[in-house]
Amino acid sequence: VLVVTGGGLAGQALLTSDTSPSSTNAAVRAPEGAADSSTLSSPLSVHSVESRTDYRRATLRAQVTEQIQAGDSRSMNVMLSTRLLDCVKLVSAGSRTLLVDQAQYEGSPATIIVVSPGIGSNEIWVVGPKCSATDRDEKLHQQIPA
Repeated sequence: VLVVTGGGLAGQALLTSDTSPSSTNAAVRAPEGAADSSTLSSPLSVHSVESRTDYRRATLRAQVTEQIQAGDSRSMNVMLSTRLLDCVKLVSAGSRTLLVDQAQYEGSPATIIVVSPGIGSNEIWVVGPKCSATDRDEKLHQQIPA
């Protein structure tokens, strides 16, 4: 009886342990809206939106500043795909991320990423839809005063 009971408990423990990591991942993912199983070891907290703004080169600085300021009063936080989260990690290179806006640039789909390296100025990255952990798909990169 002891062997049968012990075997049943061991089997249940194995089945439970196989499903518990995904439950944990979901619990970790929910509050941030940006972390997933590939980022649990290095979580990244970003303010992400889908503003539908069509950013323009001539007005990019003002548009970015407006989005960052609106972020404090806006409750929208859009979940990022794993690919886009990897892209943000590549672009930010460990710097604080101020904004990730899935929007448009000059009429084409783009993501606007603003990072603060902590020394003098912030950086605006405009990346295309192919941006990933290994490819920035960079459309524009410029610095703005912090």
